[in-house]
Amino acid sequence: MSTVLVCAFEGWNDAGNAASEALAYLERAFETVDHQLFDTEPFYDFSQQRPLLISQDDGSGEITWPELKLTEISLRSGSVRLLLLTGPEPNFRWKTFCQQIFALARQHAVDHLILLGGLLAEVPHTRPFPIAISSYTPALLNQSGVSPQTYTGPTGIVGVLAHSARSFGMDDLSLWVSVPHYAGHPPHPKASYGLLRALESMLDISIPLRPLEDETHAWERGAAELLEEEPQLADYVAQLEAQASQQQEQEISGDDIAAEFERFLKRRDS
Repeated sequence: MSTVLVCAFEGWNDAGNAASEALAYLERAFETVDHQLFDTEPFYDFSQQRPLLISQDDGSGEITWPELKLTEISLRSGSVRLLLLTGPEPNFRWKTFCQQIFALARQHAVDHLILLGGLLAEVPHTRPFPIAISSYTPALLNQSGVSPQTYTGPTGIVGVLAHSARSFGMDDLSLWVSVPHYAGHPPHPKASYGLLRALESMLDISIPLRPLEDETHAWERGAAELLEEEPQLADYVAQLEAQASQQQEQEISGDDIAAEFERFLKRRDS
């Protein structure tokens, strides 16, 4: 059985909160077990990541601190052990933070690292949101639809972890969902849905996605009402739709990519 660690971090890497909300949905949909983490306080600036104070009528209160959470999902089917790591992107000591993450991964015998992210892009909200799949792992680049990492520029903790995985003896795979830049405010159930559908196919697991589908349909209805009120935005979306149709003819489907990755996992474990 493979152990897969799926990571999502709130903040710069997470347009529309698509990635972090995808993992939060998994935590709601399945029974979970929380695992102990290293001390995360040295990695955060609490003036940037503010704690939440909740007061009670009796004068008592509770403070919830920004922190990472490591959760194991109790899957009903499939041949993987699935761990989820989520929380705010750290503010400090990224090199040490990555070392701690990979030490934790070794402790749990993690074989594969999957990193989720969201980015704002010129895509129409009326079509399935594109998901870019990339890796630094040479063996994965032979899989249909997995691209080599070619991005050059400022990066977040997702990019740093992906780049570091190979030196720690771990496969990496990054899934980035494109979120319409003109409708990027969270919540973004459609973007989270796309990421979870990709995970479901890749890992050969069953995720109860009906509630998220309903949220997606409600979001799409709200977006359609906005277009009725904004003719110029409707014209812009029509242009994006035409561009998307041209690109779709040249792209490999997400299901094809997922099937290739599933076969890769089975070969590695055999």
